[in-house]
Amino acid sequence: MDVNIWHGFNGVSGVYFVASELVQFPVAAPSEITDFPEDLVRLIQNYKPIALAGLQNELADTRREIAALKTDFLTDKTWKDDFKRGLEEHNRQLGTLIEGLKEERDARKEEDKDLRVRLDSMSSLFQGGRWVIGGLLFIVGIALTIIGERLFGN
Repeated sequence: MDVNIWHGFNGVSGVYFVASELVQFPVAAPSEITDFPEDLVRLIQNYKPIALAGLQNELADTRREIAALKTDFLTDKTWKDDFKRGLEEHNRQLGTLIEGLKEERDARKEEDKDLRVRLDSMSSLFQGGRWVIGGLLFIVGIALTIIGERLFGN
């Protein structure tokens, strides 16, 4: 039997080979298998992967990622708790400040009332003093008029 193998080239699939005739090789008929061979059983029992390093590295990476996520979660929770405490402290300080401002407002209202009472009393004193001064000026004016008539006579 003469077999010719030649190759061709296709722009899409690349190089390919073509046989001019179908060649059949002799194959032994399968025998009945009733049990696994002892060599195969021993090989399977003693099988150990050549390198577990890849699997171990992946497992270690997974553990690191889980630890990082746990840390991020706890850090996030800690940050929220810290922020909450700070906000509560801020609110407490604002409450204290507002109470202090209310007390200051009330104290100033009282001081304003006291100041108005004093000013009113001083105003009435000055008003009385104006009458006294006006009266004295009137008397001095009359006295000067009388003295001027006597000195310069009319």
